[in-house]
Amino acid sequence: MIPFRTRRLLFTVLLLLQSAAGLTCHAQEQRTLSGEVRTPAPAGSSYGLSIPVRGALVTFVAGSDTLRTQTAAEGHFLLKKVPAGPGELTVTHVAYKPYTLKIADGISGSLKTILLDEEIRRLESARIVDGMPVYEFIGDTLKYNVAATQQVGDDEMLGDVMERLPGFSVRDGRMYVLDKPLEKVF
Repeated sequence: MIPFRTRRLLFTVLLLLQSAAGLTCHAQEQRTLSGEVRTPAPAGSSYGLSIPVRGALVTFVAGSDTLRTQTAAEGHFLLKKVPAGPGELTVTHVAYKPYTLKIADGISGSLKTILLDEEIRRLESARIVDGMPVYEFIGDTLKYNVAATQQVGDDEMLGDVMERLPGFSVRDGRMYVLDKPLEKVF
């Protein structure tokens, strides 16, 4: 039989561990950020005051954490599991000027409507691919469409193809996406 003092000490230690676990869980609560990305409508158009921007890349950076998503056809976006603390939200699109918004600690939920201003860029050349997206986000997975970016030769290795995708690199036999090691390749 365990002496009373030892049981009391064990009970106290277990109680402290349970309290610490509860505090840890509370500190790791996740938040969401959502919003709408639009651009001013041309004067006299039938769209109203603004037009939704489809396919804009929305990036949230907080410390070493980075979350990304794309705007839907209606210009809406949703970032889930946003870490606590301050961060920076950036919206980019090839046809518009980048937009950056500082997000304070504790801000969660729906943000104000983000208006992007047009930016005219002169391209040296362009390659038109019939309606094939280069990448799409499916949950927490980034799916690349290799055929949308280049022809794949019969004798090419996976690493050669991956290096040509935007944001990918291959170093020391490992693949990286935006300088983070790739955990799984499907």
